[in-house]
Amino acid sequence: MKVILLVLIFVFGLMGMLIPPGHPEFFWQRIPVFDLIFGLLGCALLILFSEALGKYFLLRREDYYDEP
Repeated sequence: MKVILLVLIFVFGLMGMLIPPGHPEFFWQRIPVFDLIFGLLGCALLILFSEALGKYFLLRREDYYDEP
């Protein structure tokens, strides 16, 4: 059942990428997979930013609580 649902989502997503929108308002809406690439890059940048934020502002040394 899960495999069938995954295949259906893939097929409908592929159809959505191949069928252009009716009346694009902006130039980037004419690029077939712009939303996919934009979302992927945005997600990757968000992950990298959150890792850097955690590394430089949240992590402490292992002996942080042992100091007087």
